[in-house]
Amino acid sequence: MTTALPALVDRGRTTVADRVVSRVAQAAAAEDQDVVSAKTNARVNGTTTALEVRVGLRYPAPVGTATERLRGHLIERVEHLTGMSVSQVDISVTALTTDRKEHRRVQ
Repeated sequence: MTTALPALVDRGRTTVADRVVSRVAQAAAAEDQDVVSAKTNARVNGTTTALEVRVGLRYPAPVGTATERLRGHLIERVEHLTGMSVSQVDISVTALTTDRKEHRRVQ
């Protein structure tokens, strides 16, 4: 004999904190090949979230292309991992970093 589960409405509510969504977004940003550093902030409103992301990019990545790719990746990963819809992703590029290390000369 099988018992039917109660309707989803009757089983309770799940809430996800801003900090959790922010951490998910930060991990997703780190998955991008051109992102050197990322700081994120999320504002959750019910089942929708808005993201603010500050990133350092690897130079010479094309900034426009890199940020559009990152925006799409953040939306996809945050929606998949949290079940929330992402209404907005604001990205600020705060640094461009080269992989090249400066060599100091001995005088």
